Amino acid sequence: MSNGFWLSFGAMAAILWATFGRLALPDRLRGWVAVQAAVTLALAPALFLLFQQVSLVSPFANAIAIPLVSWLVTPLALLGVIVPPLWHAAAWLMAGLGKGLVWASTLPWAVAAQPAPEGWAVLLAVAGTVWLLLPRGFPLRVLGGLLWLPLVFPVRASVAPDTFQAEIIDVGQGTAILIRTAQHALLYDTGAAFADSDTGERIIVPYLRAAGVVGLSGVIVSHDDSDHSGGLQSLLRDVPTDWLLHGLSAANPLLMNAPAPRRCVRGQRWQWEGVRFEILNPPVAAYAESTRRDNDFSCVLKISRGGHSLLITGDAERRGELELLESGADVAATVLVAGHHGSRTSSLAEFVDQVRPRYGVFTVGYRNRFGHPHPQVTVRFREQGARILRSDTGGLIRLTFGEAGVVASEYRPSHRRYWHDMPLPHE
Repeated sequence: MSNGFWLSFGAMAAILWATFGRLALPDRLRGWVAVQAAVTLALAPALFLLFQQVSLVSPFANAIAIPLVSWLVTPLALLGVIVPPLWHAAAWLMAGLGKGLVWASTLPWAVAAQPAPEGWAVLLAVAGTVWLLLPRGFPLRVLGGLLWLPLVFPVRASVAPDTFQAEIIDVGQGTAILIRTAQHALLYDTGAAFADSDTGERIIVPYLRAAGVVGLSGVIVSHDDSDHSGGLQSLLRDVPTDWLLHGLSAANPLLMNAPAPRRCVRGQRWQWEGVRFEILNPPVAAYAESTRRDNDFSCVLKISRGGHSLLITGDAERRGELELLESGADVAATVLVAGHHGSRTSSLAEFVDQVRPRYGVFTVGYRNRFGHPHPQVTVRFREQGARILRSDTGGLIRLTFGEAGVVASEYRPSHRRYWHDMPLPHE
């Protein structure tokens, strides 16, 4: 089940297939080039399937790194047992190699990226690779390249004009919501940070690549809690982004090198392909209040098309929700992403009554230590007749807002595997 297993054994299979049983052996240089080409070609379908990208610079990097390490670094390191200064030479060569590889990885053509391919397209490409690597003289070898076409030119699902799609990404105890219109993509929050990594690097960026999202029109970071802002740096490093709206303090280090950062302010509006976006909170004066809780700086976003809308309140608590009600803003929404992951400090009864959601979405981690969502909160949603959607049991939640209203789906129930345990029913 390990990716490394399939890549290692796949590489060996490609080498054997491209070299075994040949009548004449090529010279060393030509044979080495042929093996590198065979491995690169053979592993590309698996790399697109597993990681949605293939390194184009790796054959050139290998051409330098393999001889350098084999013929210089390793002998110098071994001789360093006798002559210790040689260790410094080996270390100097490795440091130079590392800098060169980092530089090569930043070249604009270094990586080819594709959306996650269909299984049948991968199988066709593998068959095409076997055909292309047949011995010289085998008729019509070049036709094997035709079997690569579905992988290289995939059919991408698109969002129709005047509609939008919201995907609540399962990032555990945190929030990350991708909103897509026909020509734009917006990410609301970036999940949590960990000791050695973050959700942006581990989950969000791979998901965006798999979904074919090559760039973001904008990112909104609701406030500075780690489970909402933790993946921002990795996201901005790996995904081109036009601008950032945020509820962070002016001195927050996350804003360093951020693209066109601006604070969320009530009244900000824009429109993409017939879909309306509006920031409902916080008010301008909120940023001057030293006693205001971080959660109540949350950017509240409402997205609407036709008579249906999505309301996202971040971690806004009692004060933030009461401000929304007192502001006179239209908070009625078809879908409400419950504030603060369903904590009892949010989703006040009077607020849920005003929103009147048909769907209540809870972004929560499996068996999270906070006990989210609180039973009282889920009862408030059910009293409104809302259908409850939870990321801990449903996985990715996809909401499509179109002519037919709102269509909701959950990944895990529709992609259940035999080794998955059935989730326990919730009260």
